[in-house]
Amino acid sequence: MSKLIGERIDPVSIPAMVRDAMATDFGVAITGYLICAAAEGVTLIGIVFGDNRGRFKNGNSIRTSLVMGRQVIHGHVIIETLNSRYVVCDWAQEGLGPRFTGVHH
Repeated sequence: MSKLIGERIDPVSIPAMVRDAMATDFGVAITGYLICAAAEGVTLIGIVFGDNRGRFKNGNSIRTSLVMGRQVIHGHVIIETLNSRYVVCDWAQEGLGPRFTGVHH
């Protein structure tokens, strides 16, 4: 699902597990979808897709703000932060989370 940007092709496509989650009605507003999510202190780091506020490009690694809560809806963990809700589509294996590259939520 790459798209043309000027004369270049965007190499970041949305993974199938994220597309499936995007098609799910969670009954609450969702800010974005994370893969390779890993807890880091009181925050999460992960690779984001579908940021509904336009802050992050698909495939950016982010660190969320303070995690305030979590709930499971339709088999997905929904992480609630100070101002956002993220659907965790995939957890990183222990010690193998993404490297944070500087895009803060």
